[in-house]
Amino acid sequence: MIIVFCLSEFTEANRFLQPWLTMYHIAKWLAEHGFQVHVISNRGPFRNSSGIQVHRVKSLRNTHAADVISIIDKIKADCLVTTVTPLSLVANSWYASIKNVRKIAFFSYSFYTSSEILKSMKYLSLRDKFEFGRQALIPSSVSLKMLRKNFDCAICQSSRTKKRIENILNNFSVYKIDPGIDLNRWQFNHKSHNNDTKLLYAGSPLKIRGFWNILKAFSSIERKDITLKILARGAKQREMDRIMRYLATNEMCSRVSVVGGWSDSSSLRNEMRTADLLLLPFVIVPSELPVTLMESIASGTPVLVSDIDGLPDAVGNAGIVTPHADVASLKKAILDFHRDRSKRGALQVACMKKREKMKTWKYVGKIWENVLTG
Repeated sequence: MIIVFCLSEFTEANRFLQPWLTMYHIAKWLAEHGFQVHVISNRGPFRNSSGIQVHRVKSLRNTHAADVISIIDKIKADCLVTTVTPLSLVANSWYASIKNVRKIAFFSYSFYTSSEILKSMKYLSLRDKFEFGRQALIPSSVSLKMLRKNFDCAICQSSRTKKRIENILNNFSVYKIDPGIDLNRWQFNHKSHNNDTKLLYAGSPLKIRGFWNILKAFSSIERKDITLKILARGAKQREMDRIMRYLATNEMCSRVSVVGGWSDSSSLRNEMRTADLLLLPFVIVPSELPVTLMESIASGTPVLVSDIDGLPDAVGNAGIVTPHADVASLKKAILDFHRDRSKRGALQVACMKKREKMKTWKYVGKIWENVLTG
């Protein structure tokens, strides 16, 4: 069977991030189990392609639709998987031009309501305001009508997205498939709690991830026994300078430590295992479920998230859910976690139970195979 994945920005670096991480692992698993796997992208090829054949086009937009269709026809694809957004469902007419191929839409973009996006606007960068603002202009009924017209089924990683699609589309198959995880890399740490609270932020220092909301909340917490470590992954010097200026201005330098660049895997695992609470209060989750959340819980460290998309469902009892885009509630949640020592033990037990239910990429790959083969 010949399977094609259409995925923008499929690079060596991005394959460690969502949604590329999921697509890479699924494509790799399929290639290892007898399927002929192709990726069409505006990037690549790259090393460690693991039997995946990468075809490069200028873009996956309508302007270069002929190139995409030509590749799919040439390799005689049996199944096509492409990432979609509300905008691409309406704008990309080439979806309808693919004939006699099983077509599956992968919602790398969470299905937000207009009100959620509008509430998020003041917390986003100009670039993100443009990107998500234009998505909000597309009525759900219009984009989902095109989904039904052009695709056989859809896959997402969020229960909320799945329900929102099903509430509008009757008799259309939507599958929720969680990402996999290599549990051998994320050993569980049984913590011995003391009177201090070590908070951790790991990720790009971006508004969309709630990073600056964290700093605003922490700036009003005047406790020396609550500290914050920031792993500003991939941060450029200009971003690091801005962070340090903010910390100095708000007299936070003694309670907040910052590490820039890309930390190695062992250092990241150690930081997650030794932290008391990981902070991921996303304003908007740009690629459904962040795997950092799963990795932290697997390490025994609960996660604080915002009530947006699939985050509450993903943490379950192994985390804390705060109202969406609410700095005051974020501060209160941190202080409540610090004061309530009994809650820490309960959260760690919940992390262990959540870890036991996590699936390997091998297991997830088999689920994808069943959907792709119909």
